[in-house]
Amino acid sequence: MKPEIQNSFNGNLEHVEHLVALYETVTAGSGRRPVNTSDILRSAVVSLHATLEVFLRSFLKGILATDELNNVEFIFTSTPEEDAAVSIPTSAA
Repeated sequence: MKPEIQNSFNGNLEHVEHLVALYETVTAGSGRRPVNTSDILRSAVVSLHATLEVFLRSFLKGILATDELNNVEFIFTSTPEEDAAVSIPTSAA
């Protein structure tokens, strides 16, 4: 994996970890958590989603830029005749 992809992923993941740590600090103790602190967790989830998306895009961009995909075997392959034999049920009107 390219170092810039790894560094970006690690930095973004560290940001998520800091948000979770902040939430844990703000909500320390027992009892019901304040409702407005849920925004911190929401931010952590959004950041985690973005981290995964950026990682996958960067990783796949690196793969698609090479000839490695030409060597990938797809398990689910069929002939045109087999495709034509498959009937998809439709709802009755």
